Amino acid sequence: MNILILHEVDWLRKVVYEVHDFPEVLSLRGHNVTVVDLEEEWERNGWRDIVRWRTAVVPDVHRSRPGARIELRRPAIVKVRYMDRLSSLFTQYAELRHILATREIDIVFSYAMPNSGLGAIHLARRHSIPIVFRSIDALHLLRPGPWAKYVLWSERRGYPQVDYILALTGKLKEYVVGLGADPEKVEVLLPGMDRELFKPSAPDSALAAELGIRPDDQVAVFVGTMFPFAGIDFLIERFRDLAAIAPRARLLLVGGGLNYDNFRQQARQLGLGDRVIFTGFVPFQDVPRYVSLARICVNSFHVNDVTKDVFPGKVPQYLACGKPLVCTPLPGTMDVLGGEENGVLFRDLGPEFIRAVGELLQNEARAKELGAHGRRYVEENMNWDRAVDRVEAVFEEQIGRRRNRSRCES
Repeated sequence: MNILILHEVDWLRKVVYEVHDFPEVLSLRGHNVTVVDLEEEWERNGWRDIVRWRTAVVPDVHRSRPGARIELRRPAIVKVRYMDRLSSLFTQYAELRHILATREIDIVFSYAMPNSGLGAIHLARRHSIPIVFRSIDALHLLRPGPWAKYVLWSERRGYPQVDYILALTGKLKEYVVGLGADPEKVEVLLPGMDRELFKPSAPDSALAAELGIRPDDQVAVFVGTMFPFAGIDFLIERFRDLAAIAPRARLLLVGGGLNYDNFRQQARQLGLGDRVIFTGFVPFQDVPRYVSLARICVNSFHVNDVTKDVFPGKVPQYLACGKPLVCTPLPGTMDVLGGEENGVLFRDLGPEFIRAVGELLQNEARAKELGAHGRRYVEENMNWDRAVDRVEAVFEEQIGRRRNRSRCES
């Protein structure tokens, strides 16, 4: 199949997650995959470098699967804050029109709605090409301010018009149906997990020495982008309470984001020194090395409208590495994982959360027991072959239906 995939984030700089995995596994299966992204993390080469006028093409690129060959196309953009996304409404449409007019695309697989998604729906219908949407977030909640109203409008308009929707969680299925999607055209599909990359392993002693972590330290790990809702400030603020329960506790924060410097400053002001370790973003292939140092892992997201329906990609990575997880009670994640039987303790972000982390750090046998439950869950439920098999089947079903419809109309 010739597959066109749309996403409205910076595909080259975004933390690796399923938006990279699905295209690259499809590529390794022999499909021709083209990705159109939005270069939101642009850089300017001097004050005159305000506009990139042409589509930038990056051939044979991959982020998560060596050997995958993705053609990445990055439409023209105005390199001015706010104008970048506004300009992309027009440049993305022009690029999609060019691709669909000049290439034999069989199906469009979209994570996008406001910038390129609506245009793709219109153009795909004109060319009798089915479009499948992948719902992994409540999109309008990711863009605060006036832009959110437009994103919500685009979701209400777009979800009823796509041919099929694959939702990450049951809660996200409820979300898209609530915005007008036909429930008969929505199903829940978990992503897979690279269980050879993310697997139980002994602590990486060389990395531990590099980070100043001693063999008897009790390490809790957080991996990912440090969004304001990530709860990093809470973990730092309450670290001394954690240390009162687990005296050898260390907090290893792997990742970065706009709030990274603020969190480092907070740790310094509280005099935590080397008790809280910041690494910044690390290469995707190295993430398991850092997780290997953990006795437990944490997902400290505040429960709010942005996070309540999500199933963060870091969660199955922790579990695949055989690490127990203390997680805030995100309804979307609870809907997928259940609880202790699958290696997770759900606790509100407060004293109960700190107590659960501290007790697991102190109780290695209990931590290993829960970690084994988590690994079993991933082995039984998160298989990339099975996930991509289903995606391919949906693509073939929708292509067949569109062809039959075209014959009936002709």
